[in-house]
Amino acid sequence: MVKHGTQVNDYLNSLLNPQLGMGLAEECLWDLECIRSRIIRDVRQLPASKGTLLRHLNELPENLLRDIGKGLSEHDAELLLSIKPSGKVIALIAGIDPVNVNSIGLAIRLSELMMEHGELGRAVELLRSKVNVAVGEDSLRLKALIELGEGLIDIKSS
Repeated sequence: MVKHGTQVNDYLNSLLNPQLGMGLAEECLWDLECIRSRIIRDVRQLPASKGTLLRHLNELPENLLRDIGKGLSEHDAELLLSIKPSGKVIALIAGIDPVNVNSIGLAIRLSELMMEHGELGRAVELLRSKVNVAVGEDSLRLKALIELGEGLIDIKSS
């Protein structure tokens, strides 16, 4: 069989699939490990899997996406930044464990994105995890973003 682009393959498979219209959760028989591994696989196949990933993300609740995000690596986070972030993509990014992000620049980009979309607590947590290793301009930027995030959290809670 001739290999087509991912979207074409997805479309052809959906025509041949007797379970047409099934969501990811149904395909995985509601097995959370199956759902988690499929989402992570889709992330790691970006940009080719963008359509499939977005469809799967839209089917799942944000709290589950945050939980799945814990299993993502720094490289996965960079791949996610390559697509236009929606609320569901942000939920996945917000779940990333700060220990998995070594690059201070990436931590700053992820935190700024989370702050823009209201994930203030997670953004500040990620920034705080990098304060002790940042030097120079990065250190100043981290501290300023932490203050901004904490200020926004205070405003939001009052």
